[in-house]
Amino acid sequence: MEKVAEVTAGEIAKQTHVARPTVSQALEKLLRLKKVERIGQGRTKRYRKNRSSQELADF
Repeated sequence: MEKVAEVTAGEIAKQTHVARPTVSQALEKLLRLKKVERIGQGRTKRYRKNRSSQELADF
């Protein structure tokens, strides 16, 4: 997610060769920790870094 603004679980799975359910579980945990945010619903779900997390990292 460092190189793209938004990404799907499927795109992450394809690039990392990690099973899609594993990627989805990791993304759910990151959502709970507020490290990423979900955009859209259903098949159009995309994820991006949480802006407040990004601002802290840039600080």
